[in-house]
Formats: sequence, C-alpha cells, structure tokens
Amino acid sequence: MLQLASCDQEVSDKNKDVAGPWELCGLIPLFDPPRHDSAETIRRALYLGVNVKMITGTGMSLACYKIFCELQG
Repeated sequence: MLQLASCDQEVSDKNKDVAGPWELCGLIPLFDPPRHDSAETIRRALYLGVNVKMITGTGMSLACYKIFCELQG
C-alpha cells in the first residue's frame, strides 16, 4: 500500500527564506490494484506497436503476475 503524506509549513511574509519546521497533518492511504481491463489494454497497445512499460511500486510482482495471467487467456 502506498501512502501520501500531507504536511504544512509556516513561511514568513517578510522573508521567504525563513520557514518553520514541517508539521505532519496526516496520511492518505492509497490502494490502486490493476484494473479489470488492464490485460486487454496492454494487448491492444502491443498490437499497435506501443512499447509498454509498467511503473509500479508496492506489489509489482503481484500486479505483473495478474496481468501476465490475463494475457495468457
């Protein structure tokens, strides 16, 4: 699972180079599994000659495995 951190920092109006410490406001959890139509989209792109690259973080092997299985039919 990926998380997005939200932070805040006070900056002086008179001198933008002077800033206070960062304060963590919260974390937003993100969960983005492969879509049900990912395999078909990749299949079409490959057919059209597109060089497909998958950029992912957590769970890359699982995502690749699921799409590979779908591509195999």
